[in-house]
Amino acid sequence: ARRQLETYAIKGNCFSLREFFCYVANCQTGEKPSKDGGDITLVSDKSTFTKWFNQYYTGAELNKYGRKNEIKPLEEKTDLPQLIYTYYRGVFKGNTSLLNAGANTLAKKDDFFEAMSDEITLTDEEKESIFEVCEDYYKYATSNRLLDDNDLALLAYSALKNNHGRKVKNIIIDEIQDLTTLQIHVMVASLREGSRN
Repeated sequence: ARRQLETYAIKGNCFSLREFFCYVANCQTGEKPSKDGGDITLVSDKSTFTKWFNQYYTGAELNKYGRKNEIKPLEEKTDLPQLIYTYYRGVFKGNTSLLNAGANTLAKKDDFFEAMSDEITLTDEEKESIFEVCEDYYKYATSNRLLDDNDLALLAYSALKNNHGRKVKNIIIDEIQDLTTLQIHVMVASLREGSRN
C-alpha cells in the first residue's frame, strides 16, 4: 500500500485544501478569486477568528455589532475562541445547505440549529450565543472580503455546476476528519465520472 501511495504522489499532484479548491475552480492559488472581480484576501482561518474574537468579545459594553461583549453562559468554557470557531467552520459555514447559495453566504438560523440538534453538551442558550458570534464574525469577514476554505469549496462547486471547473481522477485525503461536510461533498463532486472514490 505504501509503494502504491508513493507512486500516486509521484504521478499526481499534491495540494493543500485551498490549492485543491482553487485548482477545481480554475483559479491560481496566488490569485484572489471573486465573482465580482474584487479583491479578496484568503486569510480567514482560526488565527484570524481568534484575533477578531479577542478584540470584540472582551468587556461588558456593546461592541460594533450591537451585542454585549460578554457571552454568557459560554464564558466558563475553556478556549472559547477554539470552541466557537469549530462551530463556525463546521456548522455555520460548513454544512451542505449552503451549496446553492455561493461563497460568503450567511447560514440560516434554522439550518444551524438543526445541524446542532444532536449536540448534547451545549444548552439552547449556549447554541444561541454561538450563533450570534458566528453571525458577527461573518459580518466582519464579508466586510473585510475574507474567504475561508468553505468559501473556496463553494467557488469550486459553482465552477463545477457551471461546467467551468476541473475534474480529477482520484483523490487521496489525509486527515479527512478535519474537513467539513460541505468540503467533502465538493471533493466528491469534483471526481470524474467513473472514478473510484
